[in-house]
Amino acid sequence: MSDQVLRQYEYKVSKSHGIRIFIFAGLIALFGIYNALYSNKGLSFFNMIELSPNMANYFWWGISVLCLMVAAEGLLTIKKSFQDSSLITLYDSQMTTPKSSISNKMLTVRYSELSKIKIQKISKVRQLRIDSSQGKIVIPDVNFVNKADFDDMVNILLQKAPR
Repeated sequence: MSDQVLRQYEYKVSKSHGIRIFIFAGLIALFGIYNALYSNKGLSFFNMIELSPNMANYFWWGISVLCLMVAAEGLLTIKKSFQDSSLITLYDSQMTTPKSSISNKMLTVRYSELSKIKIQKISKVRQLRIDSSQGKIVIPDVNFVNKADFDDMVNILLQKAPR
């Protein structure tokens, strides 16, 4: 006996979030690189922590490298947004979903394997966090083509998941 498909939701990575991440982190990285190259002053944080000019230079390089890594994640998100959309499929007894926004890996998880379902709100973005025997799954609402589908999917999962 095969599982009946309850609902399918179109899921596509948001281009605008990737662009915002890339621009914000890129600007901070450029500021840090500029300070690392041209500043020979020390740093003081709230008059509690003071860094010598040499240590301030290391600090700016460290911030720059970190922000460049975040900017690279923004570029990866932008690249992923140009790919075809995925489908989140809810069946009678299981679901098929991408592991995360930037992952190409699709997971099939039985509802009985779900241990925790939680909605987190970070700024204006709501994320569905699902803990299962196969690991953590994160599904942000901004990646749904139709925003009302996110609430519909959450309601179905809350009904199907074990209490």
